[in-house]
Amino acid sequence: MLKKILLSCLFVLPFGTIMADELPYLSFETSGGEVKTVGVEGLKITFSDGTMTAKNNETELSLPTASLSRMYFSSTTGIAELDSNATLEASEIYNLQGIRVGTTSPTGDIEGVPTGVYVVKRNGVTRKVVVK
Repeated sequence: MLKKILLSCLFVLPFGTIMADELPYLSFETSGGEVKTVGVEGLKITFSDGTMTAKNNETELSLPTASLSRMYFSSTTGIAELDSNATLEASEIYNLQGIRVGTTSPTGDIEGVPTGVYVVKRNGVTRKVVVK
């Protein structure tokens, strides 16, 4: 059923791109609440053997169609800023390959990691962050 809905959306996408000019990302939410985002420029979506693959010039994302619960255009990649003034537990920092590269202090200070995009697990919440 979800596959039919997604395929129907693909036929509407050429007409929807006029309205989505200011929304440069397409986000996919899984039934577990995880959100993955890809840029719409050069995006191609294919379905094969129960898997949806979204690929553009920079990113390739594959998800089982059975786990997809929502697909929507957005103006953000889902990367969030962290409030370092809050009192928090220490966090684990992972690079985008899933390798643990460090931890933060309980205040949330992210130091000692190079500039880049990281996954931070803090207080039971996982977020993508940018270190500048």
